[in-house]
Amino acid sequence: MVTLSGRYPLGGSPLVVKGIDLTLEGIGAEGATIDAEVLSRAIEVTDGASLTLRRIHVVNGNATTSGGGLLVHGAGSSLLMEQASVWDSISTGTCPDCIGGSTRMFRPDPLLWPHTALTPASFNTLTTPNAWCRRGHGSSHALLFFANPGGLAVLEGARAVLQESTIADCAAPAGGGVGASRHANVTLQGGSRIERCNASLWGGGIVMYRGSHVEMDGSVIRECHAFQMSGGFDIWGGGSTLLARNSVRGATQTCKQRARPPCVQHFPTSPAPRQTVENCTAEGQAGAGGLWNGVNAMLIDCRVLHCHSSNINGGITVMGGSFLEMIRGTVTGCTCNKLGGAMQTYTGGKILLVEVLIADCQTTGDQNDGGGIHMLDGTVTMRGGAIRNCEALNADGGALAVKGAGCEVQLSGVTVHGCRAVAGGFLRLYAGTVRLADVSIEECNGAVIWAEDTVHAERVRVVKAIAMNLYGTSSWTGCTFSDGNIWIAAGTHTFTRTTFARYGLTIASGSIMTMLDSHFSECTGHYLSVEGGTMVLRNTAFRNCSTPEWIWFSAEAATNFRSELLTLEPSCNADPSTALISVDSSFTEPLNVRGLRVVLPVACASSSFSVFSDHLRLLHCSDGDDVCGGAATCTNVQPLLSAPGLMTVDCSCQGEFFPNPNGTSLALAPYGFDPSTIELPDSLDPTTIGLPGATVDYCVRSTTRLEPAREYLAGRPFPS
Repeated sequence: MVTLSGRYPLGGSPLVVKGIDLTLEGIGAEGATIDAEVLSRAIEVTDGASLTLRRIHVVNGNATTSGGGLLVHGAGSSLLMEQASVWDSISTGTCPDCIGGSTRMFRPDPLLWPHTALTPASFNTLTTPNAWCRRGHGSSHALLFFANPGGLAVLEGARAVLQESTIADCAAPAGGGVGASRHANVTLQGGSRIERCNASLWGGGIVMYRGSHVEMDGSVIRECHAFQMSGGFDIWGGGSTLLARNSVRGATQTCKQRARPPCVQHFPTSPAPRQTVENCTAEGQAGAGGLWNGVNAMLIDCRVLHCHSSNINGGITVMGGSFLEMIRGTVTGCTCNKLGGAMQTYTGGKILLVEVLIADCQTTGDQNDGGGIHMLDGTVTMRGGAIRNCEALNADGGALAVKGAGCEVQLSGVTVHGCRAVAGGFLRLYAGTVRLADVSIEECNGAVIWAEDTVHAERVRVVKAIAMNLYGTSSWTGCTFSDGNIWIAAGTHTFTRTTFARYGLTIASGSIMTMLDSHFSECTGHYLSVEGGTMVLRNTAFRNCSTPEWIWFSAEAATNFRSELLTLEPSCNADPSTALISVDSSFTEPLNVRGLRVVLPVACASSSFSVFSDHLRLLHCSDGDDVCGGAATCTNVQPLLSAPGLMTVDCSCQGEFFPNPNGTSLALAPYGFDPSTIELPDSLDPTTIGLPGATVDYCVRSTTRLEPAREYLAGRPFPS
């Protein structure tokens, strides 16, 4: 071990640690500083050497290859930094991991560096239009992996551990702060920080390529910047990363932002902030202000805060079949011009979020682009957590925009609150499948859900949402809607055991809507406006409604309408002179309503209500599919004494060839009936009876076989 104090200028000759174990320890209140004077790299560790820097501060490194401050490379080579730091170090050189072609060069303005804060204006790129360093999988158009970091480079199987240490104000083409490539390992822990580092290409804070591994525990990437993409963290080429938090304590700087080492660091006993990527930015076409993930990443108890991209994706990008798992933590205040303020996924990227908060993220451009999450392809699974106050200010999909046929979204136990967009305050679905379970959607505007493909929802609660627009296909089971309106514009949609409170429903021509075991309450406006298409109601109730014309049908809609077990419970405030069910006057056929029941409140039981338009009548015989054969007889029934003009029908299978009094129907749907009692086909699903396309329209109550009567009527002998 060698103890040092004060400042040690290198004079253009870097310290090379080769094949030995060495510890440098700074003594005194400020430790020691190794100054490369912008003449060379500061330190190189190679040939299996091990270097420990304890309270050592490396400054002003300058290399034409990887690692302006420190370069650790080769299997068995390692670096341990304890309360150490690297400041104001740059890499300006070629791209050692490029495969063929030229290299994009980087050079800071010597008049600005290192004496003032690094800004975008201080970068001067030396390149031709074809001088990009490419990374990819052999394609001449794909970008190839490389790392050319400024502060610390760890390459070729080497390892580095940073404990309570800092890398700040460093710059490079890729990996302004730290770079790991070709099966290297880097660990940041104990409140270590990467701050104000910059890259002219990608990975302002960290780059990690080619099977490398980076682990961050209780550490921070803050105010880093990239001119192309991934201002904070860029991961590519078969690597993996774990960003986690445990009981390690954090570091608090006591010196000003641009003060030069030596700088005292205090490590308090209070808990450290969670792993944080904060205030990072990206400017290029690829974007990703916080983290670009092209392989596998796990974030545990992490925060991505206030990251920004001037183009695509402000927070985290996941693509190319890569996988991001984020457990707890937050993505907050991230912004971009388009494609996902918080996150985006494409080309098969997969995201799993468990108890994660996404909040206050936004896109500011005018494309259909997802203020929270944007998807072109891949999967997003979110379990627990919330999406709050995310916005697509001039576009669609405040919380979530899904735009690819291969997209799969699953949200369970998630709260979505206060999200806004021009269309789809919560969800704008162009193509793909979205599954929602136990999701609460609250106070989102701009047609809270605008879906043109497939939505499956269970136990979803939609509260104070202005509108929903449904196209494609959707199913809703056990859901609740209040204070808004649904427009079914096209496609096929089913609502089962669903409650609508102070909610309107409009059905457009060409759409199919089926409602089972559901009810409306406290109706306002044209509560159910059926402008066209096909609507089927089964065991549906309208309760405490006082709006004129609770249900209105166009002539087309009335022709296709079918209802069984429809219950109307008007409010005492309902206008008795206005029909509860109104049909366009051009419709003159019977309305297919079976098992209609009108229930009056006790407080106004003697009131007289108009149930139907004057010209409207119900289907005379509810045995429309001839279940009983010629033995059926139908008689008119008056269901409501206070409405003598209202008539429905009672169909009976009693007759000359079928005397059994139990073989009778009150035109009810098959609730509680065992189809085996009337020997329906074994393959028949009784829950489909009464729905469009069903082979049996409805089921009669019977304790005997009905088929003998039908066979006799067909000329076959009646069995004894």
